[in-house]
Amino acid sequence: MEARAGELARKLVEQHGDDVDTRWQVAAALIHRAVHVAADGKVEYCKIATYLAEMVGHAHKLMHQEGAKDPHRDVIH
Repeated sequence: MEARAGELARKLVEQHGDDVDTRWQVAAALIHRAVHVAADGKVEYCKIATYLAEMVGHAHKLMHQEGAKDPHRDVIH
């Protein structure tokens, strides 16, 4: 399922322009829709919140590769 969602996301980016704003809009839209799908299916709120929190940490690690200069001196999160 994740591979199919990734392919759909790539197609949306291709169709609407491959720039940072488009990528963010696609990501935000997919997250928003996914939360509705989960909530409509009665997925427990704590399960949704825990997963989203885990993904924040995952994104942070992806953006700040190991061995890179400390980004927190120049950027405030």
